Amino acid sequence: MGQERLHESLVTCIDRVYVGNCNFVYLIHLLLVERKSQFSDGDSVTANQPIMTSITAIPEDRDLTKDERSLVEWLLDHGTPDAIRYRAHLNKARVAAGCYCGCASIDFGIDGVVPNRGEPISILSDYEWIDTDGRLFGTFVFSRCDLLAGLEVWSQDGLAPADYLPEISQLRPIGTASDGEIG
Repeated sequence: MGQERLHESLVTCIDRVYVGNCNFVYLIHLLLVERKSQFSDGDSVTANQPIMTSITAIPEDRDLTKDERSLVEWLLDHGTPDAIRYRAHLNKARVAAGCYCGCASIDFGIDGVVPNRGEPISILSDYEWIDTDGRLFGTFVFSRCDLLAGLEVWSQDGLAPADYLPEISQLRPIGTASDGEIG
């Protein structure tokens, strides 16, 4: 199997198996971008050309919804000691992109500046919840390049897409939700 077909097969497999778990897909994206020269059969992919960027974000330009803003505010207020300083960014934030998989994850632009997706992130607050069907989800807010950069919502167990935001009352620090806490 040629390198290009191997890459296409891997992407197809990821899309079919991990629908609703975009963190895993983004991790694979980063690995493939780092290893992109291994998937190149000459001129089809250059050393500086990302090969999966089209599947990681759908451009948007809109205000945060009331629920998005409330969740991010709460996460920043209940996050790491550094998280609170990003609260001021929220007043200047707009949704710059949504996740291609249909989950509720969003990326922010602050005063029109969207941090480069290739830069490392810092997790400012990390929580989880269990829905009424017993499925485990997670959410975190993160910074990138010293800007509030996004809200991630994901399925931890892969049983359902994370296509909605949790109620704040459902949230527990990551790693502490138990089967008895169905929300």
